[in-house]
Order: sequence, then C-alpha cells, then structure tokens
Amino acid sequence: YETTFKQKTVATRDIKVGSGYTVGETEGQLLKIKYTAKLMDSKFTADMKAFNVDGMVFKTGEQRCLPGLEDGIQGMKVGGVRKVRVPPNRGYGDKWYRGIVPPDSHLEFEAELVDIAQNPLEEL
Repeated sequence: YETTFKQKTVATRDIKVGSGYTVGETEGQLLKIKYTAKLMDSKFTADMKAFNVDGMVFKTGEQRCLPGLEDGIQGMKVGGVRKVRVPPNRGYGDKWYRGIVPPDSHLEFEAELVDIAQNPLEEL
C-alpha cells in the first residue's frame, strides 16, 4: 500500500481470524464492530492521532459506514481483527471531514468484528 494519489484500492491484513458467521454471506447484515482509526501520514493538524470507537452498529449496503471500511471487512468472521487501509477515493475524498480529517487522507483502521445479527429479534 502506498500513500500516494495513485493508490485506489483498499488493502487488508488479518491480525486474528475469527470463527462463525461471515460478513458478506447475505445482504443487509446488521454488524457491530469496534475500531481504531488513524491517519497514515503526518499532514493532520488536529490533536487526533487515533479515534477509538467501542461499538459501531450498521447494516451493510446502507452507506452508513465509510465505503472503504465496509469493503475491507468483507469476508471477516465474528471475533476477527483486521487492519484495513483506505485510500481517499474510498474514504472522505478531497474534502475536510468534520474539521479533523484533512482532504486526500489515507486512513488505517484496526477493526474487530464483534457480532452479526442472525435474525430480526437479534437486530432489536
């Protein structure tokens, strides 16, 4: 993975392979993930070295998650941990994000898949 404008694809590396249900087995899965996110280069201006998110819940395919992160967790199993590197075209693009993430930023996530709901009752 190169942090240049030429990098257009998401890169992943499993740190720990989980077991059980897998992201991408069906459409519209309700997932719970934990992650840490950081900028891959030193051009940030805020005191943000990393974000820690303890529990993000979203349905796949509903564009409620950063496209590159959702791409990067495809195929993960519950309990798995994966490093996901996201280029700007699959991240926040050429605009500032909430005054924290500069334009054209390459992001690195360490994501853990906590759970996948398996039926409508689990989604509640």
